[in-house]
Amino acid sequence: MSGGVYRIKEHIAHISRNVTPCPKSLTDDQVKCRNAIIEARKKKVTKKHEGDMLRAEVNIDMQKLEDELEENLGTLKPSNFQGPMQYCARWIYQSGIPFNAIDNDAFRMFCQALGQFGPGWVPPTQYQLREPLLKEEEARTREQLKSQEA
Repeated sequence: MSGGVYRIKEHIAHISRNVTPCPKSLTDDQVKCRNAIIEARKKKVTKKHEGDMLRAEVNIDMQKLEDELEENLGTLKPSNFQGPMQYCARWIYQSGIPFNAIDNDAFRMFCQALGQFGPGWVPPTQYQLREPLLKEEEARTREQLKSQEA
């Protein structure tokens, strides 16, 4: 049988849209698989709804951004405005992050990961950065140093 776990659950649950019902499945197993499929559908709908709600809350006023940029830069306004990219640039400027930090592989991996998580991604808190994430990175660095020490 091809098609993955979802099709196996349909087979066991006797949901015969894509597969034939399993003649050997017990009623208890059918109920479990049917509930798993229903829960997966609910989770998918909920995730889509939350994403839609989040996107509805985010309102990037391109005209306002262009006006702010023109006000701040005057005649130096670029001909092809980058839009949301300006938020990243503004964060770098306001935080005093050196420009060469964007050439760092870790920054590039962060940007790729951020793109994969999409608009629902929540940045880490100061506590997470100070405590568990820092300890995790310290342990990873110590592990990498072991080979050098040997």
